Amino acid sequence: MTIDSDAMPDPALSRRGFLCQLGSATIGTFTIPALPGGMQPAADPPVRKLLTTPVRKISKKGIVQITWKEQVAEGVRTVTWIPSTSEELDEANEFYDRAHQLAPESPLERVTDWVKDLFTGSSRTPQEQQLLQAIISAPGQIQPLLDYADWLTAQGNPQGEYIRVDCLLETLPPDDPARVELDARWSELYEKLEPKLLKPLEKLGTSPGVENGIVRTVEIDNSRVLPRKVKQLFDAAPLLREITLSGSFDLEGIAKCPQMGQIESLQLSDCEADDEGLGAIFASPHFHSLTDLKLAGLPLSDELVEQLAQSPISRQLKRLNLDGCELTSRAMESLAKSPGLQQLEDLDLGGNKLGDPELKLLAACSSLRNVRRLILNELRPTADGVQALVQAAFFPTLEVLDLSRSRLEDPAKIAPLRLLPKAQLRELDVGASVPGDAMLTLLSEVPWLASLTSLTIDLCNPLTAEGIRRLVESPHLGRLTVFDAAYARPGLEGVQLLSNCQRLAGLRELKLSDCDLSADCVRSLVESVFADRLEELNLNRNPFGDEGALILAKTPRLQRLKYLFLTEDDFSKDAWHALRQRFGDVLL
Repeated sequence: MTIDSDAMPDPALSRRGFLCQLGSATIGTFTIPALPGGMQPAADPPVRKLLTTPVRKISKKGIVQITWKEQVAEGVRTVTWIPSTSEELDEANEFYDRAHQLAPESPLERVTDWVKDLFTGSSRTPQEQQLLQAIISAPGQIQPLLDYADWLTAQGNPQGEYIRVDCLLETLPPDDPARVELDARWSELYEKLEPKLLKPLEKLGTSPGVENGIVRTVEIDNSRVLPRKVKQLFDAAPLLREITLSGSFDLEGIAKCPQMGQIESLQLSDCEADDEGLGAIFASPHFHSLTDLKLAGLPLSDELVEQLAQSPISRQLKRLNLDGCELTSRAMESLAKSPGLQQLEDLDLGGNKLGDPELKLLAACSSLRNVRRLILNELRPTADGVQALVQAAFFPTLEVLDLSRSRLEDPAKIAPLRLLPKAQLRELDVGASVPGDAMLTLLSEVPWLASLTSLTIDLCNPLTAEGIRRLVESPHLGRLTVFDAAYARPGLEGVQLLSNCQRLAGLRELKLSDCDLSADCVRSLVESVFADRLEELNLNRNPFGDEGALILAKTPRLQRLKYLFLTEDDFSKDAWHALRQRFGDVLL
């Protein structure tokens, strides 16, 4: 039953809780989760405005999770509902079902789409279609795109100039003086072209994204778009490369669409996907250009993982995200024995709580020789598991490693990192995993510290001045540009050690939120060797008060800051006004 938003809700629906609306329609009144921080609507009954149709996921253990985006005064919030009782589960399922029944599809709508596909055809001329096909056939090459831009300009179409301006902006450094004029021209052209480029796709029920002056990405939460309106979608966005699906879709139907042959990135994390639908995607002959597959959060069965591991697309994937997919040892064994995966550069296995058996299977996988980015957060290993990982053939050539939120509290578990005679690690994240001092002591002793440009060690207590001293005095400390020690509370001495370390002069991002910083700590930071190069500074929730705020507001340094994170409630109105005057939109 659909209820107009201006009408009184059906008494059968108005049992209790919040009056929930999706667009202009009313779902009903449900006891859904309260918004964070007690930010509840003031209306009576309180109204909650959903921006997206709820997505439901059911884990292997039968746990139901319903997620949606919602408009609040402060912006857009993502709300997650995990029912904890049978009564609440019934309520959640009814909420979900009603949200998906709001706008039932009419037979006329289906016939109209069929007629459009049958008689309308493409809106592109044969010459334009030839130019577009040249771009599709040469992914990553710029010249076919510039040839298309020239053709558009010759037709009097301003999109040609828009493509050239956008491509040129991507090649210029941020501080190039030519950017000012080009940015202004880009905005003029975008405003002129938006109705033609984006409106047809938005009307179709998608959220498009522009790259290089053309629509490259779409997010779709309307199940009627695919596969039924696939011709209309690709006619409106003929150079589409990336599709993100959210909600319930006919994946088996999508797998049969030849247009999927040009799709390079497919994001299914927010889908309601079953084994049959995902299996059809894996077996499809049409996804021959797919290099990026995201399945994060989908509970994958052992059989489905094996099907993925043996599928043709496993041989072409460069990025694979299996975060939180509830992978078992059997699933990891299937991945380890896969004849594919040899092109993988980015592998995300985080959130699966992998232990020693799974890590040893991963380490034995000979196909992963090209992996450069490996996400393994939430590990549950012993020292043996970590040692097996470190001794894997691919490990010495990793460039990015994420071990955050893992159980590495025993220093013996990180000791195998000393076994690396050399490494190419550029980014290391051990946040909320290890004792901070123990990790910095280890890093200070290994030569491969010199290659690190980003180190995340947030929530790694204890992190004392002594630990920081070992890091900054290490002969191996190289060219860190990102340092995240949020919640670590290094004290004034620790901040001073960081601020005075000449080898940190190239620091671009510093994150010290919730570190109990005083005004003296702030003074040390604005007088640091890196103050003139910082582009991001996070000092959220620190008690340095108005004195520290005014030190920030009055410093002549920090000229390159693009992002300054502070918590408004920590200061008086006058101090916040001074900060806003000094930093403007940089202040977040």
